[in-house]
Amino acid sequence: MKKIILLLALFVNLLVLKAQDSLYTNSNALIGFSGGVNFTKFQGLPFKDLSAGSQLTLGLFQIVKVTNGLSLKFNESFSPKKSMIMHPLAKIKGNYIDISVLPQARITDEVALQGGLVFNALTNDFKYSEFNVLAGAQVRLQKRMIFDVTYQLPIFNHAISNLNFSLNYIINRTRNKEPRPDRKEKQNLVSKLDELNKGILLVRLKNWDNKIDAYKVVGDTLKANQLAAQRRAMNIAIVNSFKERYHFSDVAFFFSDDSKMVKQGTFDGIFVNDSLIKDPSIKVNNSANWLIGEVDFLEMDTAKHWQNSHYNIYTKKYEKIYYSGSPNFGRCAIVIRDKNFIQLQRPFPYYVSCRTEIKEDKTVTPVNHFFKRSVSRAVKRLDKKLRKKYGNYFDKGPARY
Repeated sequence: MKKIILLLALFVNLLVLKAQDSLYTNSNALIGFSGGVNFTKFQGLPFKDLSAGSQLTLGLFQIVKVTNGLSLKFNESFSPKKSMIMHPLAKIKGNYIDISVLPQARITDEVALQGGLVFNALTNDFKYSEFNVLAGAQVRLQKRMIFDVTYQLPIFNHAISNLNFSLNYIINRTRNKEPRPDRKEKQNLVSKLDELNKGILLVRLKNWDNKIDAYKVVGDTLKANQLAAQRRAMNIAIVNSFKERYHFSDVAFFFSDDSKMVKQGTFDGIFVNDSLIKDPSIKVNNSANWLIGEVDFLEMDTAKHWQNSHYNIYTKKYEKIYYSGSPNFGRCAIVIRDKNFIQLQRPFPYYVSCRTEIKEDKTVTPVNHFFKRSVSRAVKRLDKKLRKKYGNYFDKGPARY
């Protein structure tokens, strides 16, 4: 009766765990070889002081998917077994071929419970061969390596009590034929790099009109003129830096109060020349590809990005491992945005840190100028990063030089 209750409890436990399919993953079929050590104590023998002895085992295994949460493991192994007799000192030894069938209930991708039947075939005297019950657990250590522990329950008259530890090495692993999870990001990167290289970078220049007008309203003309001169000097520096050091694509400049027109693709008469004067002769085809560049504070990169792929031996699929960007508030940089003025994200080289344009902070300014690149050096760095990334995906160099 106890034997029947034990078997029923084992299979009920497996059925309960099987119901949690969402927690499990399996493969259709895995094949490999195993090796380990067993500790055996023969039961029902007329000897006192009988203790377990250890022997090495070697075998083959197959794991076959049944459902997402349940699989079957078939194991065939050559398993010598021995027990030690202390008084007198002696040993009882037998060479067995063990054939087992183990239903496996997967708790996580790495851990499974298992239990089933094993046939212990004694090689030199088959009539002493017998069926027994196995229970245990399985843990995946690496992509191809699985650790097993099983205990053979001595439920029959001459049963074998056996504890087995083994390492299972998978020799077949079907490669996932679906696109790698990073491919979409890379394709998007390559597309944007090529579009920019053959298109144009539109650099937005701030004009601080609201600040300047506010000082004029309160009658502080001197401060208003100082701000206007300061902003003009900054914009001239930005224009000169891009003209001299940026060669990855064509470039044009517009003021921030024309941002709405740029977003709509209306380019007539909005671009400025080297003297920051709007010049209708500067033409940009609104059907061309363009991105937006500007000196601005960097926004947080909230997107998730692919970092690596973990190959799941049970699903035969690459599972995505992501990283997320860190907060970058307060960092001044040359930032690249899309046509809707949304900051691009990795893996596109979408920013290069530079000195802040805010001059009033007497604490920040010395540190900022000591550690950060000037706008001119940042533009040169941006051009270099774009060229390097472009060269990773195209045999030829950028279309422009």
